[in-house]
Amino acid sequence: AIVLNFSSGIGASFPPPYSEQLAAVPDPETVEEIPVKFAEASSVLVPQIGGHPKDFFGPRKVLDNDWTTCWAEGVKGFGRDEWIKLVWLTKEVPSYIAVLPGWAKSRARWENNPRLKEAEIILSNGYRQEARFEDLMQMQFVEIRSQLPAEWAQVIIRSVHPGKRFEDTSISEIKIYRMKKADL
Repeated sequence: AIVLNFSSGIGASFPPPYSEQLAAVPDPETVEEIPVKFAEASSVLVPQIGGHPKDFFGPRKVLDNDWTTCWAEGVKGFGRDEWIKLVWLTKEVPSYIAVLPGWAKSRARWENNPRLKEAEIILSNGYRQEARFEDLMQMQFVEIRSQLPAEWAQVIIRSVHPGKRFEDTSISEIKIYRMKKADL
């Protein structure tokens, strides 16, 4: 799969055999981002260090176009079955979901916190798909094979790449893309 490289734009990477769900970076001439109204999550980590707001790790952080922020789940352990949901403005047919599957603030943050390895993606139209993510600090694209309109997408944590120090799984960014509508 080709993935968006954190430090140098677009870079090539060859996926292991289980990653057939990872897709090539879509051609920007053919896709566009779906505007997201809001994000919600099953839990949120409350910062243990003073001075940080309560929503420091809130779900809206995956929408802020800032790879140094993240949503972090807030239950004991690595967060199996915890989820984040993105709700968009109108019914759309999503073609890709792009995920930066860890906290990309720094190499140390990335390695010290668990990163998403396997997830279930559910759309509001009932479509379900499993996805696996490589342990790379890069946006990773998953092709969505549903052709039906949906109003939201949910990413459920199933397994993680373990962190060296902490148990709170983090996701820095999530983007949803649709095929561009043909000009009439």
